[in-house]
Amino acid sequence: MGDNQARNEAIHEALSRGTATASQLAAQYRLSPGQVFAIAAAQSGRTDRDPDPDDVVSPSDDVERPRAGALIPVRRWNDQLPLPERYHRAVNLYERHAQAVDELGDPDDRRDPRAARYHRSARTENTRRMYQQGIWHYLRFCEADDRREVPATQATMEAFTIYLMHLSVTRGKNKGQLGLAPASIRLYLSAIRTFHRIQAENPPDLGLANGVLLGYVNERDALRDSAGRKVFNDDEGAPALRLPTLKQMFEAADPRTARGARDRALLSLGWAIMSRRSELAGVDIEHIVQVPRGLEVKLAKTKTMKKGRTVGIPDRPNLGVLNPVPNVLRYRAVLLDRGLTGGPFLRGVDQKDRIHGEPKWSGAGDLRLHPGTVEDVIRKLAIATGVPDAKLLTGHSLRRGGANDMYAAGADTRSVAKQGGWGERSPVIFRYLEDVGHWERNALDMVTWEFPEDPDEEEVLLPV
Repeated sequence: MGDNQARNEAIHEALSRGTATASQLAAQYRLSPGQVFAIAAAQSGRTDRDPDPDDVVSPSDDVERPRAGALIPVRRWNDQLPLPERYHRAVNLYERHAQAVDELGDPDDRRDPRAARYHRSARTENTRRMYQQGIWHYLRFCEADDRREVPATQATMEAFTIYLMHLSVTRGKNKGQLGLAPASIRLYLSAIRTFHRIQAENPPDLGLANGVLLGYVNERDALRDSAGRKVFNDDEGAPALRLPTLKQMFEAADPRTARGARDRALLSLGWAIMSRRSELAGVDIEHIVQVPRGLEVKLAKTKTMKKGRTVGIPDRPNLGVLNPVPNVLRYRAVLLDRGLTGGPFLRGVDQKDRIHGEPKWSGAGDLRLHPGTVEDVIRKLAIATGVPDAKLLTGHSLRRGGANDMYAAGADTRSVAKQGGWGERSPVIFRYLEDVGHWERNALDMVTWEFPEDPDEEEVLLPV
């Protein structure tokens, strides 16, 4: 066996067992990291090596063998997310090492490095973030349970689902409870299927995983506390932020300060256009145009409308302090007075009431308010005014509250859907309108036709 072959096998062995990183091996053998990856890939597909006696199996044994061009072990799958030391295969969700891909033995396994850009654009930032969390949980689980990450079997997906059912919840309405919400588990399972698909592997079968998940849903739904109330409310979504509660929160935001003006504009704008938190954070000063009837707000890109949409906000003096138009214009005037004429509308405000972008601003973070900060602003105002369930409020609370208030006031479902950016046939809008009470918009109460009195009909007095 030549020196190069011995070196190649040593590299493959070190990467497979996780005893050395690609950078360490590159320094040791005076190679580039790309050459290390390429050697590992080629070595995993070799069939002319002397077999290890422990690896000899009968033809009937169902053992998967490495194939030429198998995915390559890597240390990290992006710049932010560290991964465990040991891998069976590459764990890069969006791109593989370009040099290594070029040197793979099977030409049909090569990936165009430009594909990474399009895979990123296929999903929103929030979806990518949730997928990253799901994949991180999956890789940690596989590391701890000594399972192969890719391709996953039905049994692995079933075990991973049970693992998620016993994780401690660290935030949200179920904080402190044991077990992720079923919706979060489904999202993470979807992330693992996408993880496989982008790595040119068939997505794993979720038959067993879906079976245990159904049992998990039934068990959670049956749990009650000592007062007979449900312990988990998985399908109820964020509480709706409706006008009476919104007015309470306005009292905690002083419009004479930059922070108070911003917070009132945030609440008013989010309620009026029923936006998601990412859409609200994405509004620029240039996107808000004053028109004779009020305001027009351009949402450059939404979750369901890739071309964006324009929403009209009529001036409604009957809403008093909650009228969205003067609240938005007041904050915009503050921005313009301070020389901030373009760029993000919602920005950070420091302790000296200076807005991000002003000279001597002393805060931290990006110029544009992060979607998570939008949610924090809503929750802090609610807590400051003692709003019930304040800690459960999210960015979606404004979206849900606006839909309920407009529908309760007499707007038809189609008009509410158009204002909030739902599709005309979307069933989601009906789930958002469940908070409207049976007396707020009673169908029978809207019947105004009056028939002549029937002389044969006896008068029935209702008990008082």
